[in-house]
Amino acid sequence: MPSVHSTLYTAYTLLTQPARLVTWWLYYIPKSNRPNPAWSWKRAATLQVVILLIRYRTAIRYRTPKALEPGPDGDRFIVLHPNLKTESAVYKGKLTPVPAVQPHQLARAGTQQPQPSPHESSSSISTQAPMYSSALDPAMDVAGDPRNSIPPSQIVLSGESAGGNLILAMLRYITTENQAIPLPRCALLWSPWVDMTIKALLEMDQHRNYKSDYIEYDFGSWGASSYIPPGWSDSNPYLSPLGSEYRLSVPLFIEVGTSEVLYDNIVLFAHNMREKGTEVELREATNGVHATFGIADTLGMSEVAIDGHARGARFNARTGGD
Repeated sequence: MPSVHSTLYTAYTLLTQPARLVTWWLYYIPKSNRPNPAWSWKRAATLQVVILLIRYRTAIRYRTPKALEPGPDGDRFIVLHPNLKTESAVYKGKLTPVPAVQPHQLARAGTQQPQPSPHESSSSISTQAPMYSSALDPAMDVAGDPRNSIPPSQIVLSGESAGGNLILAMLRYITTENQAIPLPRCALLWSPWVDMTIKALLEMDQHRNYKSDYIEYDFGSWGASSYIPPGWSDSNPYLSPLGSEYRLSVPLFIEVGTSEVLYDNIVLFAHNMREKGTEVELREATNGVHATFGIADTLGMSEVAIDGHARGARFNARTGGD
């Protein structure tokens, strides 16, 4: 049953929304008032609606229900099951189970399609913004399960925002703590969250792109508090890899929106990883916001997302494999 706070905040949001919409529509008619002068009037106003919805969800702590039904994804829908038989071999060091978090089924829409030969396509595991331990565990099961028939050279990891952070943590774990697990072919990171410290969150509103993005302190703080395991420092390299870069043998494709508030951190991370000897392709999505491809249709930026996907696909093809 909704709390009193949720009920009152919902009523407030609904009652004030019409006035806000009219205000935004009028305010953004002059280009000089838009967060990004290159944006259309419609995109600028739509971003404010997105921000309003995110603030609402954050205020009432709304969590999207997790379904295990295929829906429109059909055969592309994949349910990952934790393999308890390999738990001792896969979960070591930083992945030693946290009592409050247990491995569970995880649903994802994959890209693998039936093929005559396993060498004709890659299997993609995609993560978006899950809780750290509970989402990393099933992904590690896929990578560490000896029964998995997909060659490592045909596994591509792809994740946006906290999902990108999760992939970086997984690659760090395999490289530094459990080299018995084979590394994937490459990783595609879309606006990866590379600095989860409270300091970085508090500095968001001072960034030049703060008004042209939908990421704010309250939203980021809620995400971080839900994501960081109990007892961990927010500066732990597994959580905030910026500043703790190293040479990684897995090629990285990184996309960042030029109008997003995390732009500087992501660009610096990509530069530092490249300096350490990692193969990195950085793609800047012109006028794009945080995790552009996930919100492109809403903001009328489909062409930016399509171009990003095409570049990511070319990077995947270029990284080798069988």
